[in-house]
Amino acid sequence: MKREPSEPAFETKTPCRIDSRTGRIEKSVKSSEFPLWLHISTLRKRETIDVLLNPSQYHLKQLEDVEINDLEIVQKNKKYYAHISISREIPDKQISSIGGIDQGLNRAIAVVLLPSPSPETDGTIPHRELILDSDKRDLIDKYDLIIASCQRSGATKKLKQLRSKRSNVALYHDWCLAK
Repeated sequence: MKREPSEPAFETKTPCRIDSRTGRIEKSVKSSEFPLWLHISTLRKRETIDVLLNPSQYHLKQLEDVEINDLEIVQKNKKYYAHISISREIPDKQISSIGGIDQGLNRAIAVVLLPSPSPETDGTIPHRELILDSDKRDLIDKYDLIIASCQRSGATKKLKQLRSKRSNVALYHDWCLAK
């Protein structure tokens, strides 16, 4: 209790969030070199520090018409960075269509695209498309023939090697197509 507060150090500490009570970002009207200032309070009562910030044009554009929630000061490679958290309202977009994807047994994927329920699209027919994966079908047919010939000849060692080859090929091609 009698000890004086220590100076802030960033070497081994996790940065804390600075909210509107202890710091804020202000826009500069005079300086074009430093368009933003970081205004933070110190450990001494009623004393503050103003820090010049030099953001890129991208960051300046991100800070237009937003609400700044809080920030934190982070040290990285002997430089200090201000990480700013913002809130922005984004308007809802009109839905143009609704799509559905089904992985079937006879085909790899079936896609159905329904138009949105709006006055200008009433009575339109949904767009349907079947994606047939011929490479997958060719490989599975090839392994079907090999396994059938092994079963006829009684080659059990080869059958054990090819035991799950067809399902592995089907799963791999379905995974690639879904991705």
